[in-house]
Amino acid sequence: MEKTAQFQSFEDKSERDKGPVRLASLRAAMKELKLDAYLVPRSDQVRGEYVTERDERLAWLTGFTG
Repeated sequence: MEKTAQFQSFEDKSERDKGPVRLASLRAAMKELKLDAYLVPRSDQVRGEYVTERDERLAWLTGFTG
């Protein structure tokens, strides 16, 4: 079985241009549902220190990676 190492990548895969559209859609849904807040967790499902690409919810929704 081949082992692979996880290294930090500085490649930006956040699709920043889609952030405003996704946020507008979320805000519209929140308004319809009369929600005042929506929590977007930064951690993964097990609250690990390192978040995998598939768990980058904040980057997907907003384009923010900082």
